[in-house]
Amino acid sequence: MNFRDLLFLAVRYCRKRLFESLLIVLAIGLGVGVIVTVLALFNGVRLQQAEFLQQPTYRTVRINAMEDIMEAFANTDNPLISIPQIQWEERPQFTMEDLEMLRQTFPNGYVFAQQTGAYPLDTASSSSSDSSASQGAIVMNREDTIPTILTTPEYFAFMELALQSGSLFEGTDVDQANAVVVLGAGLAERLFGQEDPVGQTLRLAGDERPYYVLGVLEPTTAVVTERGSSRELNNQAYMPITAAPRRITGRGVGSSSAALHTGITEMRVGLPVAASLAPVLREVRDYAAMNYGDVAAVYAPFEDLQTQQQRFLFMGIIIFLFASIGLVIAAVNILTLMLARILRRTRNIGLSRALGADQRGIFMQFFVEAGVLGAAGSILGLIISYGGVQLVSRLLDEPLVHSFIVQLSGVAVALAVTLIFGIYPAYQGARIRPVDALRVD
Repeated sequence: MNFRDLLFLAVRYCRKRLFESLLIVLAIGLGVGVIVTVLALFNGVRLQQAEFLQQPTYRTVRINAMEDIMEAFANTDNPLISIPQIQWEERPQFTMEDLEMLRQTFPNGYVFAQQTGAYPLDTASSSSSDSSASQGAIVMNREDTIPTILTTPEYFAFMELALQSGSLFEGTDVDQANAVVVLGAGLAERLFGQEDPVGQTLRLAGDERPYYVLGVLEPTTAVVTERGSSRELNNQAYMPITAAPRRITGRGVGSSSAALHTGITEMRVGLPVAASLAPVLREVRDYAAMNYGDVAAVYAPFEDLQTQQQRFLFMGIIIFLFASIGLVIAAVNILTLMLARILRRTRNIGLSRALGADQRGIFMQFFVEAGVLGAAGSILGLIISYGGVQLVSRLLDEPLVHSFIVQLSGVAVALAVTLIFGIYPAYQGARIRPVDALRVD
């Protein structure tokens, strides 16, 4: 008997025992659906981690001075620390010498300082009598703020920011605290329109110095997310960290407690894409502990990413275990069902054997029948898994990929379990002797 005939017999008998066949198909389908969904979750986490590690944010290790109140809470063993104890003047800061020492310790990385801010532009109207305006300064006629990244030249190389026009600031600008600025393409267009920004100057509220525009970066769609906020690099201004504008330390812009701060509160070690992050993180922690003790805190965003993904994976493993149990139960049902079918068809088996059917033919007949049930359950499982993947994506707010490899893996597991549990009944059916089967009780 060829495979086509075996398949026809298997389908016909499954239709004859339709209700029990549907129950098995449904059990297999649910098991396959959950397994494929969990595999999609695992695959999504893997792809997400690989994608995130391409982003510069997750390839940095930071050494932070304990200037941030929330960081102080996160790194202290005393939950009753008093907020008034943390004053601006008392906050520790790094120096350029610290940055240079870190750069020498990690020569294969991109070592730079980075801080962020948003500084209001001067709202005074331009006039011909204004000496700064006569020198080409751009004075805004409306309230506006410039989102700013205060950094060192290595930042541009690490973030792979290309120059469109003009030039970038250099180490000498940082050393001399020159009031210069490089603009993202979007910010340059917003501030200057179609006019060439290079050579122009900006005035910031509360700061008497004009900031000279050195260059404009190429347009980019890159977005950096840090500490819960996102920054479009295309709309940023970039200044030497030593030339930070006057920072307002009071409650408002009009506060009289504005002061000029040039200290560094965060140093970063950026790593190339192919670099291993975990060993460098350990080295940076050892370095910070040896040089700064408890004054500095070391933080790596990729650790948060790993923690979040491990939580997703743990949930996935739990779901996977329950789905596997369901699939095994379905497979046991196949075993018992096939054994029951053999008992009901003993006389038919004996008649087939008496008419010339061999053991191999009988074995294949029941084996193909189990395979048909497994294949039908796998198809139903794939349909269910599409809904499962969409549901998990919405619950986790993470896109999951229902890839061909994931589907194939789920189907392979289901078919393997189904066929393995179908072997024993098929073997038992093939061992039935015609004399025993046709004997009349």
